[in-house]
Amino acid sequence: MTSHNPENEIPEPKSSPSVIRIILMSIVLTIVMAIICGIIFSALFITSKLVDMPGFLSDNRWLLSIIIGLSVLFIQLTSHFYHKRIMFLPFFLSSMALGIIIYGFIATMITSTMYAVLYALGGTMLNTTAGNILLTLHLVLIFLPVIIGVIRSRKVHLTKDKVPVKGIKKKIKLGFFSDLHLGLLVGKKRLSWITGIYDKWRPDLLIIGGDLYDTKPANIKGMESRLRKLARIAPAYTVMGNHEFINGVEACTEHILKMGMTPLRNKTIKDERTGLNLIGVDDTGGQSPIHDNSFDARSFIEANCGDKSGSPIIFINHSPLLFGKAAECGIELQLSGHTHGGQMWPFGYITRALFKDGDRGLNRKGSSYLLTSMGAGTWGPPIRTGSRSEIHLIELVPMKEG
Repeated sequence: MTSHNPENEIPEPKSSPSVIRIILMSIVLTIVMAIICGIIFSALFITSKLVDMPGFLSDNRWLLSIIIGLSVLFIQLTSHFYHKRIMFLPFFLSSMALGIIIYGFIATMITSTMYAVLYALGGTMLNTTAGNILLTLHLVLIFLPVIIGVIRSRKVHLTKDKVPVKGIKKKIKLGFFSDLHLGLLVGKKRLSWITGIYDKWRPDLLIIGGDLYDTKPANIKGMESRLRKLARIAPAYTVMGNHEFINGVEACTEHILKMGMTPLRNKTIKDERTGLNLIGVDDTGGQSPIHDNSFDARSFIEANCGDKSGSPIIFINHSPLLFGKAAECGIELQLSGHTHGGQMWPFGYITRALFKDGDRGLNRKGSSYLLTSMGAGTWGPPIRTGSRSEIHLIELVPMKEG
């Protein structure tokens, strides 16, 4: 591997929308809308069985559900295109509403089951002690995890790992984070804290695992001085996540360059400071709903891990996919993110099932390691239950012989 190998590069994909994918996205949004409205209606229905609701609310549950659901989705979509400070409060409230809706669904499943059991036993639910207890439980199951999750999401943890690596003679310090999602809900304060941590630790390299943006780069001009500081701390490399494609991959690429960082878009490069070979690919998970970013990543990895010249390889892929291929090729370390560790319980069970090589933490196959970050920020509801926000301090240490 050379410091820059154009023969093994794949042309940077364009972010032109596919008609089929736009249609699919429209179908997905319709389904999401239907689910949201159904959850709201179910919560209102159960509540009406537990307490006396005003006649208008009781008689117009579907209408109210549709109004709330449409309002949440409209604000979320509008904020994507008009991500200005004036949108902070409605965007925050709609994002919180998504979290409340999710836990409202879970609470409704639990309390409706309990209600059905009590009803079958002949209990009268309205204005009874049992009804009041069930209503209290219903509200606790909704709002307690939301409150705890908001508090947990505001704290970012430092995760420290040591990875034994062949081919190095002294310790190499890597700073790594992913999924910061800079925008209205994650901004200057968190970025300043992250910059301060790395400024004190002084890593040899900084690596960003994608989803740096939660909006178009033009909307975060007030954070640019802090982003530039990252590249002054150490050489900084980043790959494209699905949110870079959603927000315009060319604009994100140009902004990353402007901030003094190096985008690795299906490229290989050798960092002269550390001697590490870096392989970076665009999001291989196909997560962007309106952009087609498919390429033969397996062949790309294989083509770029043959001639290592005794130097270790770091493979950077936004999603924790292809680790089996990376380990097969003898790549020492893969750095990934995307999963958020499920972010909100019980979605962690889903991410564990989808990403079997490891949806969080440090995992190993033979002498190869996969580090999957749960992310430095949040997406959607600013809530963390069953996961945590984190940045990483990684020490690559010489592997002991024998």
